[in-house]
Amino acid sequence: SRATSVPSAIPCALKRGVASLIASTVIALTPCPQPAAAVTEEQLLFLEAWRAVDKAYVDKSFAGNNWLKTKEKFLKSETMFERDDTYAAIRKMLALLNDPFTRFLEPDRMQAMQRATAGASAGGGAGVEVTVGDGDKLIVVAPLIGGPAERAGVQPGDEIVGVNGDDVRGLSAYELAEKLIGEPGTPLKLSVVRTGGARDDVELVREPIKVAKVSSGT
Repeated sequence: SRATSVPSAIPCALKRGVASLIASTVIALTPCPQPAAAVTEEQLLFLEAWRAVDKAYVDKSFAGNNWLKTKEKFLKSETMFERDDTYAAIRKMLALLNDPFTRFLEPDRMQAMQRATAGASAGGGAGVEVTVGDGDKLIVVAPLIGGPAERAGVQPGDEIVGVNGDDVRGLSAYELAEKLIGEPGTPLKLSVVRTGGARDDVELVREPIKVAKVSSGT
């Protein structure tokens, strides 16, 4: 799928972030004050996720789903009394897209993934976006275009299982980022499991990584 630029802020202050990564759509939300209306705060949070996909998703057929009716159906049928209820409803809605690269991240997991853009802020890194997937697997969302990981053959959906010979399964995205960051020019070997199950060792050299930030006041 194509890279999609998503505004990092939508109405109701700038507290709620929406990030879109290469070949993926990743959504992270934090609550806003509830206006004087019949819609609850939890439903507002759900609506933010719905609007983010409605605006940014490349496939405007939404995998054969009527996106407007999907919103109305979920607001009527899904219980959203607690934050966990709302998160569950958002994941259920995104599952309708049947897109492995479109996923919802809670704020703390979003921060961990941003940190895992190794080398973006200090030293050198691999230039790879990583998130924690099912079973706590460290999954590549996408290598940064033109970065060392992409040039070495790292692909979206790869599971990172080793770094320089160390088993990293069970680590958090933050802990993985610490292993990926290092002095520019130093070698780095990633052991990955491809989506088909094959294991591969990828060798690259750390480089300073610059990540373009996309924001909007709309």
